[in-house]
Amino acid sequence: MNLRHIVPALGLVALSASAASAQEIATGVFLNGWSDNILTWAHDPSMTEGGGSLGARNIDSIDFSSTAKLRVDWNVNSQISGRIGVRFYDVGGNTAANNGAYLQESFVNIQANEANSVMMGKFIDPFGWQSAEPTSLNRVNYGLTYAYYGNDVLGASVSNTYKTSEKGTFVSTFQVTNGYFTAQDGSNAGSVNSSAAGFNEHERNDLGLGADFSFTPNGDKTNVDLELAWDPSSSVNAGGGNNGRVFQTGLNGTVLANDKLMIGGELIYRNSQSGVQKPGGSLASKQDIAWMATATQTLDTEEKFFPMAATIMLSSSNEDFAGDSANSTPVQDQIALALLTNPYGSANFGLNLEYQYQWLEGAGSDGASHQIALEGLVVIP
Repeated sequence: MNLRHIVPALGLVALSASAASAQEIATGVFLNGWSDNILTWAHDPSMTEGGGSLGARNIDSIDFSSTAKLRVDWNVNSQISGRIGVRFYDVGGNTAANNGAYLQESFVNIQANEANSVMMGKFIDPFGWQSAEPTSLNRVNYGLTYAYYGNDVLGASVSNTYKTSEKGTFVSTFQVTNGYFTAQDGSNAGSVNSSAAGFNEHERNDLGLGADFSFTPNGDKTNVDLELAWDPSSSVNAGGGNNGRVFQTGLNGTVLANDKLMIGGELIYRNSQSGVQKPGGSLASKQDIAWMATATQTLDTEEKFFPMAATIMLSSSNEDFAGDSANSTPVQDQIALALLTNPYGSANFGLNLEYQYQWLEGAGSDGASHQIALEGLVVIP
């Protein structure tokens, strides 16, 4: 959806690294990017150490993390543009997404006319309300619905924008991709992901389909978005090399109550089937549902101190809510409070603080966790 990359109510607090605000390094060529650095303290009952005569003990964790991204946008002419976006990680592992540089975006966009455009290549899956970029988040970390957004995708999309003077703007987007919900979907054939152990051979035999319908009434104070995704080969609920099928739909929206208050929310439903046959001959299936509600208030602190905004976000996910056993239906709930600041009055630097409380019920894993995060976020001016 469009608003996944825009937090309009935050003003200076939302550090939007768009091409419009990027550094022009050559005629028609723009460089932008960011560095996201976080110190996190967490207490999680599922994390234990020790054993023996003393028994296992809950432990706290504290560590630093850092990720970064560089993005180049360029205009071939008034109708054709391109983008390359490389994300940098340092978390180990044995996948392309975790080792060093990761190609997150690489596409060409053709603006056929004022209303219609075509995009082909690799791009960030547009599913969901929360931004894929930290520069447009209204908190430090993500709510529970983010886990349902899917991976970066390879494919093509066609968009149509229809504006009316009486009602507003309608945007319809249709996508054809390798798929949405497994790492192989975002990797070229023959890449490290496609040759890794456990690669799902069905991933190269079919394509995923997606659609997005967005409406913004005149005045740009409200946005409503309906999203659909169908992935005929996904390991979300498949296990091993089985041919899992996923249908997902999401409804989200944003309201600018006034110049300083933004309210947003979303509801996601997922139905996934695996290729494992039940005794009666039907496919094993699972239904998940997740929701999120959030509000961000810009504070009156700029004159005396510096720009600040406060966010509250509630989110929940219910996995396999139609399952036969209570232990097969884990429910997670989360509440987060965040303070976003520009201590030097610059939109290119944010110092943000967040407290997150999360608890889990079901599947024999009841427990609560606490997390505090301090973030230093800087963008290329």
